Amino acid sequence: MNILAIDTSSSFCSVTLFVKDALFTQTRNIPREHNEYLLPMINELISQAKIQKTAIDLLAYGVGPGSFVGVRLSAAVMQAMSLALDKPVVGFSSMYAIALDAYHKTKAHLISVILDARMADVYCGQYSFNKLKNILEIKSEDCFKQDVLKAMSTDKPLSLVVGDCIEGLGIKPDIQGYCPDTQHLYEAILTEYQSKKDENRLNQQVMPIYLQGTSQWKKIHV
Repeated sequence: MNILAIDTSSSFCSVTLFVKDALFTQTRNIPREHNEYLLPMINELISQAKIQKTAIDLLAYGVGPGSFVGVRLSAAVMQAMSLALDKPVVGFSSMYAIALDAYHKTKAHLISVILDARMADVYCGQYSFNKLKNILEIKSEDCFKQDVLKAMSTDKPLSLVVGDCIEGLGIKPDIQGYCPDTQHLYEAILTEYQSKKDENRLNQQVMPIYLQGTSQWKKIHV
């Protein structure tokens, strides 16, 4: 299955094209310039893979949480390509992409991702490596008030922490230079695709998640 995956939820713009047993990927740190480079990056990878856009079977994008402009850009591009090519689109957690990138860099079997959700809210995701399945699994992804997460982490310290340094939270990330790299997401995207296919939920709708300072994730149709 040929899969195009993108994520623009952070300062990084990450694009990967999975074709048969090969992958073509680019990840660039280009804050506030995603709209200028995203489509050329996609076209470049398609050219490198020597396929037509119509040969893409599945589209995937990072639904967030992340910046409003960045997440909305990915959603809009995937929506447009899905309708133009008549291909299904699925989302993946941008926080999971961050955790997966951290795992490949550190091989830590327990990883926590924290992101500033503004207005005293914090997104926190926890992930563990399943040795039997040989995959990093999502244990939980949620949004907490800063004081709640601070109390929780005092009672039970977080594992390797990747993410934002949030004033007042009292948790110093072990890795602050995080990146939602799409090149490691093939299995996760296939799992989401198969789940939606089995439940007859495959469609061309996108549901991004923005950082908006709320106590729960905002899912908004684009």
